[in-house]
Amino acid sequence: MPKVERSFRPRILVLEDEGLIGIDLALTLQAQGYEVLGPCRKAAEVLESARRLHPDLAILDINLGDGTDSFKVAQMLQAAEIPLLFVSGYSEAVLPTPPGLRTARRLRKPVATKDLVDGIEALLDG
Repeated sequence: MPKVERSFRPRILVLEDEGLIGIDLALTLQAQGYEVLGPCRKAAEVLESARRLHPDLAILDINLGDGTDSFKVAQMLQAAEIPLLFVSGYSEAVLPTPPGLRTARRLRKPVATKDLVDGIEALLDG
């Protein structure tokens, strides 16, 4: 798959609690020409990074593995007008998205690079 060509490198903030999955996602995004912020493993890290680094987009794992989810983080990012993309191993039926976030795109793990890039580009171009 060819890299996305832009006049700037979009800054993508990644929240993924699983270390190896986060690293793999970051490397995949970098190979596609994006600048990756993170991966962050905790919600607080994402909020601090978003405040300091002003990402163009955020990719959030939903289930953070410690009994929490990323929906509160997503609401804060949405309020800051940072587009977001959910990536989860859980279906909507198992882990439903709250009403205020239902317009956010959701991709199912494992995610194909093409689907990930298509989702990112749709948000960046939107």
